[in-house]
Amino acid sequence: MSRNRLNDLDSKTYMKFLKSWFPFETGAEASFISFFTKTLDETNHPTRIGYYPDSPVLKRAIETTGRQPVSLPDQSDEQLHYALIDLRGKEPSFFGEGDLDAIFHNLFSRLKHRAYVTLWMNCGTDMAAHRCAWDVARQTTRWFEMKDEKIGCAGMTDNDQPYLGAQGGQLVYAFNFRHTLSAPKAPASLTPPPHYPEHQWDTRLRMPLWFVLKPPPRKEKVKLHPAKYPEVLVERFIKNFSRPDDVVFDPMSGTGSTQIAAVGCHRRGYGLELNETFADIARLRLEQHNVQHVAAAVYTADAGHLEQVKGLPLRFDYVITSPPYWDMLNMKGAETQKSRKEKGLPVNYSDSETDLGNCPDYATFLQRLLRIYHKVIQRLRPGGYMTVIVKNIKKKGVIYPFAWDIVDGLSDVLEPVGINFWLQDDIRLAPYGYGNAWVSNTFHQYILTFHKPGKREV
Repeated sequence: MSRNRLNDLDSKTYMKFLKSWFPFETGAEASFISFFTKTLDETNHPTRIGYYPDSPVLKRAIETTGRQPVSLPDQSDEQLHYALIDLRGKEPSFFGEGDLDAIFHNLFSRLKHRAYVTLWMNCGTDMAAHRCAWDVARQTTRWFEMKDEKIGCAGMTDNDQPYLGAQGGQLVYAFNFRHTLSAPKAPASLTPPPHYPEHQWDTRLRMPLWFVLKPPPRKEKVKLHPAKYPEVLVERFIKNFSRPDDVVFDPMSGTGSTQIAAVGCHRRGYGLELNETFADIARLRLEQHNVQHVAAAVYTADAGHLEQVKGLPLRFDYVITSPPYWDMLNMKGAETQKSRKEKGLPVNYSDSETDLGNCPDYATFLQRLLRIYHKVIQRLRPGGYMTVIVKNIKKKGVIYPFAWDIVDGLSDVLEPVGINFWLQDDIRLAPYGYGNAWVSNTFHQYILTFHKPGKREV
């Protein structure tokens, strides 16, 4: 590994921090301070850490690391090496009163160039609170460049369910930014998201807000697909949001995980898959699962033209899917591509112009994906649900809030009513940016559930 210029941590502690989720426990403040700064600055004095609000807990956490605490806003002109802004417990009205802008205005002129800022916000199961947190993160990009997010897992509960590890009902977002802008951007025009009524699920089936999944091993042919999700995960959502004999649909089926899970739950499983190889694997898996007693099929077709697919049901009762991640698989030199090449796996999805992975830019990719989803929603029955399993995209140092954009892009026709976080704990950490910059290993995925207005016919 290269020399560590970012902090004073040993390599083991450094690597542990690179995981994008962590148990939110007493002392979490100190771990962020210790990662994003050295104990002493270039003049051999304690590094100065800005903090808000003026909390004895934050002040003590800074002092225990040997740094100098500076309460914000502050009229001094001394340079700061890091800032920790704790917005947990703030009411939504706080974010519209200009207090945060006043703090950032003060911090912008004081923070050392390329130093980091962390914002903490806590959320439970209320989707409106999560959307508020996302909008605060977007507003912060007026002042600082967003580099990543970490998920702090709190409210741990007991678990006796198969394939589930740790789980809990409270979450803290840690949005991490870097001071790279020469001047603040113009204020963004943000509309507060509407508050939708909470839906009552079957509590025996509802997944906790965050959970670690421990699925059984995947078969070799299934590993060929670059974006797999385990059947045991899909089954939980299918059971919660559909009934026996319902039609479950996935417009981007991959190797057939959705259909396998659907027929295992006595639902009819249908899907589309652009890549012929993956569609063949999905059909073979369905044959091996002996689904003659349940209708199921995966068609080789472009989801953008699902209306042309013969044999596809005209109505879907539940949709669950995971989108492609733009052109990440095609990026030469990317860790994902390197890893797949070493394992002899495909390093691009297809050469088709209709493949979303071949879109030239993020805006085009998102627009085309949302257009497909809107076509799917047209066939989703009133009162039905749709679940999207997704994570934000990091590309060449830029964060694209893909999950958040999907919520915004579907909220004109669906009600966003559920959010969960699937945490992965079985992937080896990679030393991205070691010693120079904060680059996390993204081991958490958003699971977003939407409701189509209307009442289901009995």
